Amino acid sequence: LDSTTHVVAVVDQPEYRFDSVGFDHAQANWQVMDCLIAHGYRHIAHIGGSSPGQPLQQSVRMMVYRECLRRSGIPYEEALVKDCNWDLDLCARQARELLSMENPPDAIFAGSDSLASAILGTVYAMGLRCPEDIGVIGFNNIPLSAHMAPPLTTVNIPEHEIGVAIVR
Repeated sequence: LDSTTHVVAVVDQPEYRFDSVGFDHAQANWQVMDCLIAHGYRHIAHIGGSSPGQPLQQSVRMMVYRECLRRSGIPYEEALVKDCNWDLDLCARQARELLSMENPPDAIFAGSDSLASAILGTVYAMGLRCPEDIGVIGFNNIPLSAHMAPPLTTVNIPEHEIGVAIVR
């Protein structure tokens, strides 16, 4: 390879020694938290997973989550954060635990739309309604999210544009 050749070494995992294509994780998570807080949610839970080499609690998502709460005068509650390691069954169990708390969350920020679908299934199975009883927001805007009942509020990740940038 000569000095003008670029190799995409990683996709959506910033590795500062190599070219990388992705999206602004911090900004996307700010948008989620700002949306939830603007809609009046104050007891916001999060169910997600770790990234390779980065525990959930040290992730950009959790740093933004904690900072948004702090800036809004909302106390951080460790009990409202669950690491399901991207496992749908564990996510559903953790959603049931959260929704069964003495003071349950009024919203759950899911780390992905797939996790959000498991949470919505748990909400429905417990006889609750979304968004009347609990708000749920996903992350990545998979095509299925528009067909969930109710349609899932989610963050659109520009996958097509990322693919085009990779090829370019």
